Amino acid sequence: MLEDISLDIAPGDLVAITGRSGSGKSTLLNILGGLDRAYSGACRVGGVELRGLDDRSLAALRRRTFGYVFQHYGLIAVLDCLDNVALPALYEGVASGARRRAALARLAALDLSHRARAHPATLSGGEQQRVAIARALTNDPTIILADEPTGSLDSANAEAVFAMLEALNAEGRTVIFVTHEPALARRAARRITLADGRVVEDERTRPAQPRGAPAFAAARAAPSAAPLLERSGEAARMVARTLRARVLQSSLTVLGIAIGAAAVIALATIGEGARRQVIAQIESLGSDLVTISRGPPGVRGGERLVTSLVAADQAAIAGAPGVLDWAPEMDGVVTSRYRQRDFLVTVTGTSDRLPRVRDWPLAEGAFFSAEAVRRHAQVAVLGATAARNLFGGEPAAGNYILLSHSPFLVLGVMERKGVTTGPGHDRDNQIWVPHTTAGARLFNRGHLERIVVKTEPGADPDAVAQELRARMLARHGREDFSVSTLAEVIRASTRAQRTLDYLLGAIAAISLLVGGIGVMNIMLATVNERRAEIAIRIAVGAARSDILAQFLGEALVLCAAGALAGLLLGFAGVSLAAHLTGIPASIGAASLMAALGSSLAVGLLFGVSPAAHAASVDPAAAFRQSA
Repeated sequence: MLEDISLDIAPGDLVAITGRSGSGKSTLLNILGGLDRAYSGACRVGGVELRGLDDRSLAALRRRTFGYVFQHYGLIAVLDCLDNVALPALYEGVASGARRRAALARLAALDLSHRARAHPATLSGGEQQRVAIARALTNDPTIILADEPTGSLDSANAEAVFAMLEALNAEGRTVIFVTHEPALARRAARRITLADGRVVEDERTRPAQPRGAPAFAAARAAPSAAPLLERSGEAARMVARTLRARVLQSSLTVLGIAIGAAAVIALATIGEGARRQVIAQIESLGSDLVTISRGPPGVRGGERLVTSLVAADQAAIAGAPGVLDWAPEMDGVVTSRYRQRDFLVTVTGTSDRLPRVRDWPLAEGAFFSAEAVRRHAQVAVLGATAARNLFGGEPAAGNYILLSHSPFLVLGVMERKGVTTGPGHDRDNQIWVPHTTAGARLFNRGHLERIVVKTEPGADPDAVAQELRARMLARHGREDFSVSTLAEVIRASTRAQRTLDYLLGAIAAISLLVGGIGVMNIMLATVNERRAEIAIRIAVGAARSDILAQFLGEALVLCAAGALAGLLLGFAGVSLAAHLTGIPASIGAASLMAALGSSLAVGLLFGVSPAAHAASVDPAAAFRQSA
């Protein structure tokens, strides 16, 4: 705590601040440099009141006016010497090439060119402090603030470092340094001694010798036109170094985001592929068909005990507007046999009109005739799968097969449809026979399962369905039947698929949230570990918005890395799912953008709190904690 201090430091002065530990030396230095704010009173630099400056203006003043040298060097461990020295120029907005050239020149002036790519941990104490001095000079400041600059050095290195400070003062810079060493304090032009936060001695041994504006001030590099891009690149490099420094923790975080991004891609793509497959299968049944089924609407097929739908009901269909043709159908599962081969197969009793109604041509032979239906003929037409099962590659037409112990002459084979209407339901694994024969010889029943109606080209299937419902209702006197179109089925399937999409989307969102929590966790841990680094960045000229942007950028880069990994996982997952399920799935640009966008949104959402925490770090407190 400082009390009742009134100082006026002249340009070009060499000032030593001395006193016991805890007397307020570092606090005074931090207030002079704008790293700490006085609770009362005023602090002016070049006539500018620091209290009246906003954060960005104060940051600009620090990086252009002050150069900081710390007892413990204050170098950022993950940056090499060149990047450490170039850091103030980065926040000044100097272009990459210009700031690197300036940093190399500063290192060369201190005989450190050969250590430009070395990291601080590999340097001696004297070398680290010389790098810190080079960094302090990067933006050609007029004031050097040094907090115990020789406190961690042996006598030889301490002498060399202090000689550099004296040389900087001789160039015209104001040098203010904190020291416990009386010998160094005596070499200052002015010695200020503190005790319990008060000035107890202010002794001048020689007058300050201001030399005007130093020549180097005019040589400051011009700011870059794209400082934001430069800082974004620095954030990307920083997160890469952070990843290398915390490989396991960062890899698990990236993996969490990758799983979430992959889930977005895979679930969206597979869900869309499944929806298209279902709709294609339904439409393959005939989008212009209307089906009249036995049993009232909403009753499942196994519960349809009503038997009033009979062949005579076809009379209600004849002449209805929009009707082109129709075919009755009744189904049952029977055993089919040819020589030593027997299989369970779906047998459908129908009429000669089925190929026209179903748009299902023959690949071999012919379909049975209306006369065969009238005569209850024992003839059959096979689906492609049924023909393969019974006959292998042999011709089927002209041969006899047994259906439930009754012989049937095979007249032909239908073309392969190649679709299924459900798991294990192959539409090609069926046999068609006259419905009169099926009812009398195979199923022992007279009622139909359904009557399939084909509408005329251009007719509205829904309007035709309404007309047929009215006619059937007039005929039956009650609604013991149901009328449906494929449009209704498609709508119902779309609603069900939409519900499934919501569920899959929720799973993907949960995966991303888990990854986001991991990002927040690692970023918060990183902020706590890097408080000293944040303080150093603020000291060399970073505004709090720069710190916020950097840590938010690190979170975004972390999530972008996860998103890119998620793209690879998504491709692999979609390919595997398509191979195992047969669902035609292809990854589109929308899925990729959704995965990347949602991953970056998670990084932004979960990176805000750690970034704000980093931007709120008190540099003076951080320096005290790291001392």
